[in-house]
Amino acid sequence: MSFEDARASKCTSCQVKQDLSNYWTPALYFAHANGSFTLVDQGGLLIYYLPHRNAADIGPVQAFPDGFRMLAGNPYKRSFDGSEMAKAIGINCIGGTKKPTKSHEFPTENCPDALRMEIMFPSCWDGKSLDSANHQTHVAWPSGGEQGPCPKTHPVRIESLFYEVWWTTAPWKDRWEEAKNSSQPFVLSTGDPTGYSLHGDFLNGWDRKVLQHAIDQCTTESGVIEECKVFDLYDYDDPKSQCLQSPAIDETTTGTLDALPGCNPINYGPDDVTVCREKSPPSLRKEIVISGALAGGDHSLKVATATATPSQGDVGRSGAAPAGDAVTSIVSTQQGSSTRASASDRPQAYLNDETSAASAVLNNGSNTSPASQAESASSGISSSPWFWAATAAAVVFLTAFAAVMAKRRGATPSSANSLRKDTDAMIRLRIAPSWPVSYGRPGARRSLSTFPPSAASSSSLPSTPPAVIGSAPELHRHLLIHTPHPTSTWPSHIESTSHLARNLSKRWQENSKVAKLGFNFTDGGVGQPAQPWDPSWTKFDEPPVESQPEQYSATIYPDFVDVPSLSIAEWSAFEQTLDNLPPVGSPLPSTSAAGNRPERTHIFVCTHRTRDCRCGDLGEPLYEALLGEIRRRKLGGELTAAEAGASGVHIARVAHIGGHKYAGNVLVYRSDGLGDWYGLLRAEDAPKLLDYATSASSLPWYSRWRGRLGLSSDQVKAAYASRPAAEAEGKLDEPRQALGDSVELVFRTHEGEERRVNGYEGESLMETARRHDLPSILATCGGHCECATCHVLIPPAASAGGDAPLPEMTDEEDEQLEFAIGATDDSRLACQLPVTKELGEWVKKGGKIQLPRY
Repeated sequence: MSFEDARASKCTSCQVKQDLSNYWTPALYFAHANGSFTLVDQGGLLIYYLPHRNAADIGPVQAFPDGFRMLAGNPYKRSFDGSEMAKAIGINCIGGTKKPTKSHEFPTENCPDALRMEIMFPSCWDGKSLDSANHQTHVAWPSGGEQGPCPKTHPVRIESLFYEVWWTTAPWKDRWEEAKNSSQPFVLSTGDPTGYSLHGDFLNGWDRKVLQHAIDQCTTESGVIEECKVFDLYDYDDPKSQCLQSPAIDETTTGTLDALPGCNPINYGPDDVTVCREKSPPSLRKEIVISGALAGGDHSLKVATATATPSQGDVGRSGAAPAGDAVTSIVSTQQGSSTRASASDRPQAYLNDETSAASAVLNNGSNTSPASQAESASSGISSSPWFWAATAAAVVFLTAFAAVMAKRRGATPSSANSLRKDTDAMIRLRIAPSWPVSYGRPGARRSLSTFPPSAASSSSLPSTPPAVIGSAPELHRHLLIHTPHPTSTWPSHIESTSHLARNLSKRWQENSKVAKLGFNFTDGGVGQPAQPWDPSWTKFDEPPVESQPEQYSATIYPDFVDVPSLSIAEWSAFEQTLDNLPPVGSPLPSTSAAGNRPERTHIFVCTHRTRDCRCGDLGEPLYEALLGEIRRRKLGGELTAAEAGASGVHIARVAHIGGHKYAGNVLVYRSDGLGDWYGLLRAEDAPKLLDYATSASSLPWYSRWRGRLGLSSDQVKAAYASRPAAEAEGKLDEPRQALGDSVELVFRTHEGEERRVNGYEGESLMETARRHDLPSILATCGGHCECATCHVLIPPAASAGGDAPLPEMTDEEDEQLEFAIGATDDSRLACQLPVTKELGEWVKKGGKIQLPRY
């Protein structure tokens, strides 16, 4: 199959209409003692599109180019050689008692829940070749882990693909004694009883512009594919979305078979196997049946044969074919009509080797029944075009763009000849958030509604709110003075270097008029400062003699009254402006019908590092993330670049606003009169915070809410206690811990590099690792123990007295660790491990936190 064949398809089993790609893996069989084989039911295939990036990358992440294809794994392997390719696969026994080994072979225990196979694809491309002779040398893995830099030989970062294939092994748990090998009864359709030949093939069929647009635009944390408006989606409950195709190859691959499909004798290795030539490849059917409204109604296609020259480089381990050999393909014409069939009605089934040596593809993205899927075939990614390799044994689901928070269903054979989203053999997939993706257990799906209309009774909610709730000062209004001083020049106490700041501090203490009017300084001013500030000055220092009086612009919030010029000499005029403002209301959050979105929104992030390092460490990344999200959505930009009174969203840094332990701290002021203070925010919170900042609703992000202008602390706590049910119960909205002292930690990368970083009490190891951009810590579920992508290894350290001082593992964490690639007995989830002084002492004595390969 070529890229053109894929793109000519009228339909796809992917939920995303623009994804006409093919995703292939070998199938799994139970090997009976009498020499027969029974196909194991598949529980679904999850396709992850992961956002691995590195600051050293040349340019942004690129969508797959037209005609691109690649392979991960090696279908001929029968032993573990420690190569990157060998490490790219994994096999996990879900519900078993043993941890997966580092060599990634089949487990030797029954898997009561499922057998899960994992395949990680390279994410670095040479930027030139769409394919290579072995379908691998044109791509490479990043250096030092999936979030490491791309090697110079392959400098272009492409989106990372990761397959998870689920097999329903529970029905076989009491039948191992019936197997030919009672210690491990399963074999891959490659004739492999070891598991080392596990591999995945990818043939790109994307509309490249759409995929690139999604990579650039769909970065929200929800993981819900419907939220990526770039895509057009199918509704598989709608009969109009059905598109079915019968198999073109006359071969049985389901049920119990006398032998594996194709020419795939069982081979235990340890040497690599060679290509087996099948003497009599299966025949082609005389016609195939196309049905379903999406396919244009029911019709038959005659199947004729034609010859075609194999593409150069499609040479497998058996060597080049003799001159003159040809590849047979299907050429079909539409019955009962004089109209020539479209390209999508010419499902090619080349009689050549698919690299898995036993794999098949759901041709052109057409929906078929599970049985049909196992029988259809395609040229796919060929390793030897002269060998008919068991065309139908593999399982293929041309799945959606990404898999996140998917609900895994039990896999039993389906009699329906369709791919409904609720079919037992299919997992409905979801799109990745900033491309974090995760697998969600049944019943663990979170409500991702930003502004749910329903409210819960306060009796069902915790009686004591977290400390962050109501921690903001009780202000009616807030004066923010916009200076051109960069934050690198801010001293710990600005009044030590600024005459204006010192004068205002005295006025605030003496003047009751401004008792409920806070003031702070931002870096949102323009022009050159009259006199630079000195960051080394302390609170005990006096401001230097002024060369000329300080004069800055300012804004009174939430009224959005712009003050073009504010100085000590102009204070009386400012007081007059203040006196003319109307009384301040008490804007309580409401679940009533929302009004219009605010015309203007100003966001201020505390990054005052010289006052408290927590504000700099957490505030600056948060500022950059918010600015990037504002620009990505084309809502605005930095306040310094905005004209006076400009609509949209604009952002600036603000000096100390109190509450260091709640860093990162953010002020969100809106022209509709709302002025919310938020705390305990992280860079990954930027998309959701911006959703709240620009929403037509008056509801705040409760779990990060410090308070609101015009409300007392008690009013804020009462509003939190009566918040809507979905806001109260969603794991995304669990409050974070306040931050304590700094703790030095040592992480060791997969390549052996030691990284010394500072964490804070109250953080988890996951948060510390992500804040310092450490590799292999994706935390796709946001740190809610609903995925295994923050997996770390913490081996005992003799010099530190043995095991690290960590909390006991919960059942929830233990369950998720079954999903971790390369997990061992030393594995833990970093999101479940708090940064503590005791852990810091263990590290000082020689303990190390090991980062995994993936």
